[in-house]
Amino acid sequence: MTRLIPATILACLLCGLYPRGAHAGCDYYLYKPLQFADGKVQGCVSKKEVAAAFGRKVKIGTDQDDGYEFLSGERVMNCSDYIKVKKKGLEAKSTFDKSMESFFIGTCGALAGLRGSLVPKKDYVDIKTYPALEKFPVFLLPAYSGDEEAELLAASNQGKNLKEYSLSKKIEINKMDKNLAFEVIYDDMARSFELVAKGDFNRDGYADLLVFTASYSRTGTFRAYEYILLTIRDNSQEMYDVRSGDEGCLYEKGSYACSSEHRWSAFQKASKEELQPTR
Repeated sequence: MTRLIPATILACLLCGLYPRGAHAGCDYYLYKPLQFADGKVQGCVSKKEVAAAFGRKVKIGTDQDDGYEFLSGERVMNCSDYIKVKKKGLEAKSTFDKSMESFFIGTCGALAGLRGSLVPKKDYVDIKTYPALEKFPVFLLPAYSGDEEAELLAASNQGKNLKEYSLSKKIEINKMDKNLAFEVIYDDMARSFELVAKGDFNRDGYADLLVFTASYSRTGTFRAYEYILLTIRDNSQEMYDVRSGDEGCLYEKGSYACSSEHRWSAFQKASKEELQPTR
């Protein structure tokens, strides 16, 4: 696997005009609950709640207190701790430690984005249609090598999407959580997609959907975590782009245009380099 595992992302500030699919009265809106030891943050949240959440103890997948020592034995309790420690370049080594870090990636990446995002000027997102599998090109499937990544990118340029691959029996798709999450099974690999929030993450004026993904081996120990961005650019839902790290696909006039140079400018390359929102 050669795909980066970015742990930083911009999250969202909802459109002040509250068009279709928005949520009136919110500073921010989260579909995915952010879990803390003393409760959760979900739905409408204020700027003050976001600021306070950086100091709250993150809930992880164990009751053992030493589970918070997942980065080379250094103790990490909240998102403020996590951001400081990741700047030192520390990484989780064992499968268990990587699993514990995933809880911080999912929570702290969203919080960091909430501090630095913008209000969308145009909102064409219809949450009732999520997930629309034809909007996800096959380059998002887990790849075993750089050559396979290139093949999937080429297939995306030919218009191949997850829905078509599922109909051809090349992959299996399981929908979960009232259609706000789904899992793709692809040979030995699987990748889950979970809707986190809506807002203008890439600062282009359009409302986006922020999606947290986990890729993992069904029989081995491989784990990788990442955010992707889905931007809808017109009322017909027929013009949009999907971005993952330094790769992306623009869909327009019935076909994809995909490239490793289709960059999400607000995207931070990897957690070991930086975990800060773009200012």
